[in-house]
Amino acid sequence: MAMSNMLKMITEIDQTAGGIMEEIGKCKDTAFERKKDLEEEKQRDFLDLFVDLPPLQDRICEALSFRDLHPWQLLSEQSEVLL
Repeated sequence: MAMSNMLKMITEIDQTAGGIMEEIGKCKDTAFERKKDLEEEKQRDFLDLFVDLPPLQDRICEALSFRDLHPWQLLSEQSEVLL
């Protein structure tokens, strides 16, 4: 009788462990897909930045009346003055 109960418990534990391992696998797959989606979104945003950046730089330069200089050139000139 005791041996039979132990075998039942072992079987239940094995089934539960199998279910847990299956859930862990699903979570890993979901996390991997989410990571992949975030990386793709990051790449799209990065590429969008390069599309949007030049017109924005032009507007900044026009607003500052420095049409031949870009903002990073202004910053480098200011840092040279400080040195």
